[in-house]
Amino acid sequence: MPIRSRLVAIAIASAVVLPAPAAMAQGFINVLTGGTSGVYYPLGVAIGKIYTDKIPNVKTQVQATKASVENLVLLQVGANVTAMRACRP
Repeated sequence: MPIRSRLVAIAIASAVVLPAPAAMAQGFINVLTGGTSGVYYPLGVAIGKIYTDKIPNVKTQVQATKASVENLVLLQVGANVTAMRACRP
């Protein structure tokens, strides 16, 4: 499967499988990606748009990071965060 097809499949699966936050007055989700020149940043923007469009009272922000390791560290200390990590089969 080409890499672009895999990324699209991951984006769709993430948007469908990841739990949405409970309905609140105003929710916030920070989507951690990688560098803005990489493939995960546009994917994070797309996922953030899906969250904003489909989850009531939620705002998203896409944050460019130094990639997988930093994303995992930020997941440990953050709340309302979705991160992307590269994995190999």
